[in-house]
Amino acid sequence: MIGLLAGCASPTQPIEPVSATSSQVAEPTQSQTQEAEDADATGELAAEPEESEPSEAELEESEEAPSAAPKPSATVTDAKASAKPSPTASESKTPGQTPTATPSPSATAAAGFTMEQVKSNNSASSCWAVVDKNVYDLTNWISQHPGGSGAISSLCGTDATSQFYGQHGRSGSPSSVLKSFLLGPLG
Repeated sequence: MIGLLAGCASPTQPIEPVSATSSQVAEPTQSQTQEAEDADATGELAAEPEESEPSEAELEESEEAPSAAPKPSATVTDAKASAKPSPTASESKTPGQTPTATPSPSATAAAGFTMEQVKSNNSASSCWAVVDKNVYDLTNWISQHPGGSGAISSLCGTDATSQFYGQHGRSGSPSSVLKSFLLGPLG
């Protein structure tokens, strides 16, 4: 114990400041040197001394010497950035989606819609109609139809091919407007 404290200043001795530019090397005390030699001779390590506060020389060394801690490299940062999990199929669903009473057009367009599906959409709040074996959602067109909403409301849930061509013939304008409401083929 005495050997470790031999280099320390006592509280009654004044501490002389050392400039930051000067370098001092702390030399081991005689007892520290003797303990190291004894350990080498016996092959055993000396008992660890109790922890004490670092000496003035040790404090100065730690202030002058650059930190020995490794600095993170770009690869570590890049690895962290790329460690984000990729979304899975279950994570990619849009939150807040709820199933609807009628199938979405994109889900059934390839297979086609059934006449039962068309018949179940027979109101002004959900108005589907068939024209030339294609299913159309006319819900938003009801209030905009130049011939009045009644002309469209009466077609909801039906095959309206004959009514459509009976009223409009093969005119290009009504047919192009109708195309904007296409859901898919009648299967």
